[in-house]
Amino acid sequence: PAGADAAAILADIGLGQEAVLQADRSIPFRQNVAVLEAAARHAGDPCFGLNLAAQLNSQNIGVLGYVATASATVADALANVQRYYHVLSDGAAFESRVESGQLVIEYRVLDPAAQHSRQNDDMSLMSILRLMQISTGKRPFADWVETPHSAPAQAPDYGRLFGAPLRFEAGRNAVVLPAGFLDLPFHSADDNLLSI
Repeated sequence: PAGADAAAILADIGLGQEAVLQADRSIPFRQNVAVLEAAARHAGDPCFGLNLAAQLNSQNIGVLGYVATASATVADALANVQRYYHVLSDGAAFESRVESGQLVIEYRVLDPAAQHSRQNDDMSLMSILRLMQISTGKRPFADWVETPHSAPAQAPDYGRLFGAPLRFEAGRNAVVLPAGFLDLPFHSADDNLLSI
């Protein structure tokens, strides 16, 4: 976060800077989640994860984002993300399905040591919508978003950034969209990049 001391954030969770500066090193999922929570505290931003994901763009989406945006449609992108998400993390998973004519994209945390992290959950749900926006050139409006967390003091940020009603203290982390979104084509589709 702007103005925050990265070394202090890492020290809060028992990591040195070398742990995140080595290109070939990974850290456990629970520590990634802890970094987001510590960054939110240091920044004084209870919506840090949400605001961070809202800044995703085609240059900083990471390798899994490139897989998604190189896909042909929303349906293809979701299938590819679900297929390869374990490469990024074994601590969480995305699942998409159609329920009662609506597309439900659910984010589940599998690592019991990292459960119920507002920053990680918010970042993951917002990332879904940002990837769709980057890939289609249109801002997708969800019918609603569900989160197991209580409403933070800055709850209006949620409505503004998600562009959808929020259901706090729900039983899952999910973005609910019209099922027709599955067929939306991606203007960023690239078969050659996807094959790589």
